[in-house]
Amino acid sequence: MIIRHTGTFVLSVVFGLLFSAFSAAASITILKQPSDLTLASGKNAWLSVSASGTSLQYQWYKDGQAMSGKTGSGLWIAQVDSGDQGYYHVRIKNSTGSVYSRKVQLTVTSGSGSTTTSTSTTTDIVIKSQPRGATLKPGDNLWTSVSASGSGTLTYQWYKNGIAIKGKTGAGLWLGGVTTSDSGSYQVKITNSKGYIYSNKVSVLVGSGYGSSNGSSATVEWTRPTKRLNGETLYESEIANYMVYRLDKNGVTGAAAKVSKSLLTYTFSDLPSGTHYFVVTVVDTKGRESEFSKMVSKQF
Repeated sequence: MIIRHTGTFVLSVVFGLLFSAFSAAASITILKQPSDLTLASGKNAWLSVSASGTSLQYQWYKDGQAMSGKTGSGLWIAQVDSGDQGYYHVRIKNSTGSVYSRKVQLTVTSGSGSTTTSTSTTTDIVIKSQPRGATLKPGDNLWTSVSASGSGTLTYQWYKNGIAIKGKTGAGLWLGGVTTSDSGSYQVKITNSKGYIYSNKVSVLVGSGYGSSNGSSATVEWTRPTKRLNGETLYESEIANYMVYRLDKNGVTGAAAKVSKSLLTYTFSDLPSGTHYFVVTVVDTKGRESEFSKMVSKQF
């Protein structure tokens, strides 16, 4: 992927990643990734990462949101309950840039081993990738999606603040030209013949965004991916579209753009002063979205 007029940053977008893999160019190496955990309610959770590099700083995230005060290489959660279930990762940064660990899942069970949550019935549906929250300015576009597997046909229904959104029945949720009234908590219900499951709730905030525009623009370009993560060929006929995201410095999703599979470029216009970060994903014809490509940035 390249951003025009700012030097060349060429990369291949890899489809099918199960964890976040975007980073700025940084002299940081993750030596040991965090691991998934399944614990009984009331037990203590410990997640940790090991990395090499100088003057490292850490920030842990739950479901894409920064956790206040969780700034060490390890994350301690005392006496977990169902509210602690979710996906966790850590950002590691120093003066050269930042990298992100893989996302890991914390599952909390009752003493009998069943999950202590009312967000599902007995079903074989497994959520592989949760929706992402977003911080947007009015007029931006929102795109968030879920990836799941299960027997038979999966159906989807998106909710905002607990109320079903009419017509939003796909694996992805697209809202064009958002306003402040679109702020809220979003999740999706996934159903098959054996039951249903709800995704994590994610927060969408529509406010001042990045500030006032100074008329700058950035054009992002990328190469068409040709392989999935497992090595299988990804044919062009299997690609539905691309998604291009503008992020903040913490990796929180901002504006999104849906791009035709016949195009390999997109321009973000009317950008305010500051540093902007960009990533690309690919969506296949079954509605499955890859995780983020590597991240590139532009400062105005």
